[in-house]
Amino acid sequence: MELVSGRDCGECTACCKFIPIKTETLEKPTNTLCPHCVLKKGCSVYDQRPSVCRGWFCGWRYIPNLLDHWRPDLSGLVVRLGTRTDKNGFTLVVLDHTKLMLTPEYPAFIDFCVRNNINLALQAVGPKGHFPVSCDLNTLVAKAVQEQDSNAILIASLDALKSMLENHLWESDGLALRSSLSTSCAETAIEPDRNLQA
Repeated sequence: MELVSGRDCGECTACCKFIPIKTETLEKPTNTLCPHCVLKKGCSVYDQRPSVCRGWFCGWRYIPNLLDHWRPDLSGLVVRLGTRTDKNGFTLVVLDHTKLMLTPEYPAFIDFCVRNNINLALQAVGPKGHFPVSCDLNTLVAKAVQEQDSNAILIASLDALKSMLENHLWESDGLALRSSLSTSCAETAIEPDRNLQA
C-alpha cells in the first residue's frame, strides 16, 4: 500500500504516545509519551529512531479519502490498518471521543464500511503502561446501519467505548521507559495536562 503523495504527519505526534515500543535502544510503555517526542514537532532523534517507528504509519497516511481533518491529532481517532482478525479491516483507536466522533462524518464512515463488508474494530486506550482493548464494531452497529440511523451508530459506538473503559480489567504491558538514544541535541518533551482517553 502506498502512502498518500504530499501528505505528512505535520504537527501530529499521536503515534509517539499510544503505541508500545520494545527495542534494544528504546522501550516505551503503551499510552506513554516517548521521551524523544517534541509535541507538535515530532521526533528529536529522528535519524536514530528504531525501525518500528520508521515503518509505522496510520491509515490517514495511506487512505486518500480520509480528508485532512482526519489526521489523528485533529480528529481524536487513529485509523489503523487491519484488525486482530482481518488484515483488510480497520481499527479505530479512540484518543478523544469529543472530536470527529461527534460529527456526521463518523457515522457516515462507519455506515460506508459496514455496507461494503469492511470489518471494523473500536479500540479504547487504557491507562499508561496497559494494553488497549478492542471490540467488533460491525456487530454493534449492524441494526443502526440497516435502519440508516446515524445517531444510533454514534450511540452504539459511545456505549461500547464507555463499557470498555469502565469494565475492562486492564493488563499491564510489562514495559519500562528507557532509552539509549542520544538526546544531546533533543528538545525536552512536555506532555500536555490533558487526558487523551475518551
